[in-house]
Amino acid sequence: MKQTETELVQAKDREIALLQQQLGEKLHADDPILTKQYFWYTGKQMDFIWEEAGISLHFPAACCERDIKISVGIFTDLEQNCILPQLMPRASSTYEVKASAPLPAPVRVRIEHCAIVEKENSLVHMVAHGGAPYKFIPLNGGHFPLNKSYGEIEMEEFCILTILYNIMEYKMMLAVFVFHLKENNTIHFLVTKNTPANCTAVQNKYTNASSLRSHTMRYFYGTTEISLSIRELPPDCDGWIIETSCKPAIVRHARRPHLRTR
Repeated sequence: MKQTETELVQAKDREIALLQQQLGEKLHADDPILTKQYFWYTGKQMDFIWEEAGISLHFPAACCERDIKISVGIFTDLEQNCILPQLMPRASSTYEVKASAPLPAPVRVRIEHCAIVEKENSLVHMVAHGGAPYKFIPLNGGHFPLNKSYGEIEMEEFCILTILYNIMEYKMMLAVFVFHLKENNTIHFLVTKNTPANCTAVQNKYTNASSLRSHTMRYFYGTTEISLSIRELPPDCDGWIIETSCKPAIVRHARRPHLRTR
């Protein structure tokens, strides 16, 4: 007897429920399900690709040595449930991809992201296994070509996936800008030998208004813009305020991944 569309949907729901139970993880009730799918995979079958919601899963022919039924669910993860490392802005949507069975060989996962790096590749894949709030850890490996909107990784198990824009390597750059006060009250900036050669000043401005001196600098280092501002405090306070900041500079934002639902 042929199953109705409602029965097929209910069957898929049961597959996803079983999938969650097997992995021992709970989704948040308000996390929307982008798509869900189940299929039979046989070891004799040729390569195939399943693509939904900005994620492409490539199952190689040698992935399974035996016939196996795989349930796959793609869920979105609420942003407030994620703890991201400092100076690592999100560059893609965060997905929770789950499968009902472990695979004996890696599956290639392609994730669409919305930040296109033009010069220096600093996209990094992050992965987290269960629990909330999620704490992401870097996954070594993966391929994120310049000027492309997809990153590729290989995974033996599914979990929470996202791509971040990595500017952690520039954190120490803020410490290499120092200054001193000469006898003529002129501010001189010293750049230490640790400063990379490709750190280029794009703005160097000095003002002496209302007897309170200030100095601002903007630097481009790779794909990061570094700003340094030094302001003299009023005489009754005696001192200087030093403010630093950094942000992505050479990044062109592309379209967000198109999240399709079924």
